[in-house]
Amino acid sequence: RSARQSCLLLFGCDGIDLKLLQNAEYGPRLFTNALRRHGRRCQFLWLSGLWISDVKGEDSMPFHIVYGDITQMQVDAIVNAASVSLKKRPGICAAIFHAAGEHLLQKACRDVGYCPPGKAVITPGFHLPARFIIHTASPGWFGSIHNARRILKLCYFHSMGLAAAYRCKSLAFPLIFSGDYAIPRQEALKTAVASIQLFLQQHPSMEIYLVLYRRSIYEYAIRTYGCGEP
Repeated sequence: RSARQSCLLLFGCDGIDLKLLQNAEYGPRLFTNALRRHGRRCQFLWLSGLWISDVKGEDSMPFHIVYGDITQMQVDAIVNAASVSLKKRPGICAAIFHAAGEHLLQKACRDVGYCPPGKAVITPGFHLPARFIIHTASPGWFGSIHNARRILKLCYFHSMGLAAAYRCKSLAFPLIFSGDYAIPRQEALKTAVASIQLFLQQHPSMEIYLVLYRRSIYEYAIRTYGCGEP
C-alpha cells in the first residue's frame, strides 16, 4: 500500500484550531461546515469503519497520522529512535534494523559512530522502501518533564531539518522515545504533533507522516486530534 492509502487520519498543519478537531460531538457535516467557516477545505471518507479527515490550508501540505508499520512506508526517509551509540535497541529500532538489513545498517551506523542527544544523523535505507534512515537520539524520560520535552522537540526538529537538507519530500516518524524509553505516550504524541506542525508552517512542501503501530495510541490520537468513530 502507498503511504496515502495507509492513511487513516489526516489534518492540516497551518494553524487550524485543534479544539475543533477535539470535539467528538461534531458529525461529518457539522464538522465540515465548522472548518469551512474557518477558511479550510475539508473532505471526509469512510475506510475500515473510521472517518478519515483531510484538512488543508491553501499553502500547506497535509500532516498524516497513520496506523501501520513504519518499515513499509513509501517515503523518502523514515526516522529511527536510536541510542547515542547508534547500536540496535529493542522496539521500533530493532524492527528498522531487521527490515533494512542488520549487517548493512550496523556497518553504516558504526561508520557514523555517535549521535548526541537531540541531534540526528543519516544513513541509507538499504532494503527499506525509504531511501534514507534518519537516526535521532534521546537519553529518555528519567522523570524530568521539562528536559525530556526539550530534547524530544530537538529530536523532531533536527530530524526534519536533516530531511530537508537531503531534499526529502516525504518523511515518516514513529512515536519516538515512548514505550521502551519510558516517555509517556500521550506526552510523546503531544510533542510530536506540535513539533511537526510548527516545522511545516515554515516548510510546507514536505509531507510528514506519524506512524503509530499500537492501536490504543492511534485511537487516542483520533479522539484527541481528529474525529472519532461515528
